[in-house]
Amino acid sequence: MSDTIPARADALALLHEYTASDSLRKHMLAVEAAMRAYAGKWSEDAERWGLAGLMHDFDYEKWPNASHAADAEHPAEGVRLLRSRGYPEDVLQAILGHATYTGVKRESRMAKALFAVDELTGLITAAALVRPSKSVLAFSRIYMLSGMLLICALPVLLLFKTGKGRASRAMDAH
Repeated sequence: MSDTIPARADALALLHEYTASDSLRKHMLAVEAAMRAYAGKWSEDAERWGLAGLMHDFDYEKWPNASHAADAEHPAEGVRLLRSRGYPEDVLQAILGHATYTGVKRESRMAKALFAVDELTGLITAAALVRPSKSVLAFSRIYMLSGMLLICALPVLLLFKTGKGRASRAMDAH
């Protein structure tokens, strides 16, 4: 496993090059924030985990993969591009694993977290959009869903409250 990861600014530039949709960009930033927060909670590398969250859907607009091909289009094409740019293999495996149709097993904690937070951040966004304010800030109180705390809401909330893409730093203060 490579110890070096691309600079966040470089990853963000690549994301912007491939993704025009503001809502998809916000989704990737929310997943990045949640991944950073979980990395902090589990004493993992927040930069590495954040990178996986940030880049997991960067190729979706260019290669949407309606046929759910395991080795073509999203996320396979994006992973090939990231690999050619020196992205670490554990990050690439997590990205491949977030799409169930790739057949890539989610074996690392990072891969399992990415799979979960990808869906949870979408759920939180959808729940916010049906509220009158249409804002995740409406989740400033602790909400329960089927008796389980949506702990994923906190890093997403902090992303929007602080205006920063690095919610894990804000999590340290809580």
